[in-house]
Amino acid sequence: MPIRTLPSRSERQIAFDAEAREFARIFSRNVECGAAFAGGEIARLSGLAELMASDVEAWRVESDQLHARRSRLGAHDALRTIMECVFDEHLTPEALRLLAAGVALALA
Repeated sequence: MPIRTLPSRSERQIAFDAEAREFARIFSRNVECGAAFAGGEIARLSGLAELMASDVEAWRVESDQLHARRSRLGAHDALRTIMECVFDEHLTPEALRLLAAGVALALA
């Protein structure tokens, strides 16, 4: 079985850009004046992704110092759980995909 490597930062950027284009296309089609607002929505989702990644990294640093922990906090797993539990019902599917791509990029 071949060893899987994590995507590079450039691969994550390409994935984010593809999700952003798809988000803009769907948003423009489904929302009145969507094209005018799509860029702002992409920027807000990107900012949210960076904030989430930064916060989880801070949690990881603090929790790794605890003696009362069962295991290390994995940033990717924690963020996946947050997205599934908090944002899955809150965001449209295309916004959730863009947020996930933004989080992956922020963690690169």
